[in-house]
Amino acid sequence: MTLECDNELFRFYMTERRMRSKLTFNEYYTITVKRRSFDKQRYETCHTKSFNKNTYKNAKELAEEHLEKMKSVYS
Repeated sequence: MTLECDNELFRFYMTERRMRSKLTFNEYYTITVKRRSFDKQRYETCHTKSFNKNTYKNAKELAEEHLEKMKSVYS
């Protein structure tokens, strides 16, 4: 996971990963938003969104746009 942005309450990650789906492997760009817990000891996932590279030819651009949108929503 690559940490893209960090603020007092949230962390934003963008990951490029390869996952198995039945007989084939698919590559994804995944956006993950983690919220700091009330005790401020750990982070909990509150939002994820994946873009399949085979389905979306512009998956990286879509993932980057979604990441920016999530930053504005959660910040």
